[in-house]
Amino acid sequence: MGEINESGGYRLALSPGSIFEFYRNGDPQIVNIKTDYPGGWKVVGVTEADKKTPIDPNTGWLKVDKLMNAAQGKDGSKVPMTLTVALNETGENRVGYIYIQYANTKIYLTVNQSTEDEVSIEVTSNGQVVSELLFTSMDETISQKLNIKWSPKGRDLSVVNSNFGNYKPLWGQAYRYWVKQRYRVVRETTLIR
Repeated sequence: MGEINESGGYRLALSPGSIFEFYRNGDPQIVNIKTDYPGGWKVVGVTEADKKTPIDPNTGWLKVDKLMNAAQGKDGSKVPMTLTVALNETGENRVGYIYIQYANTKIYLTVNQSTEDEVSIEVTSNGQVVSELLFTSMDETISQKLNIKWSPKGRDLSVVNSNFGNYKPLWGQAYRYWVKQRYRVVRETTLIR
C-alpha cells in the first residue's frame, strides 16, 4: 500500500514505503512517488548515516536515478525512482538517507545495506525452471537431470529431498542427493528412484 505524508494541505505518497533494505550485493529497488503539490517533488540530498555527510551522486555507494533539485511529477503522476547501492565491502552494515521535498516539507527515505549476501537458488531442466520432479511409474527406474545454480559464490549448497507429498519410494527408502560446490557453477545431478 505505501505511506502518505501530509503537509500544508498537500500529500506525497510513497510506494512501497520509506524504508529500504538491501543485501551486500543488493539489486536496485524502485520507489513510486506521487504528489498533488503543483510544483511536484524533488530529491534535495543523499547523505550518510549522520544525516550531514553528502554522498556523491556519481561515485557514492548510494545513488538515485533522478537529478538533484529537478522537479518530478508536477502533473500529479506517479513517478518511479530507482535506488541503487554499490557492493558493500566495508565489513559493516551501512545506512543512508535520501531527502525528498514537496511544498515546504522535506521527508527522507532510509536505506539500510547489510554485509550479508542475498541467497538465491535456481533449478532448471532443459532451460525451464523446475518446481517439482514427477516420477509417474513405480515399475521401472526413472532418471531425471536438472541444473542447480546458486549464489553467493564461495558458499556451500546442500540439497536434501525425501518423502514429499504422495511419493512412496520402492522398498520404503527415501532418495537423497547432495550438491556441494565452492563456486558459482551449474552442475548436473541425476536422481534415480
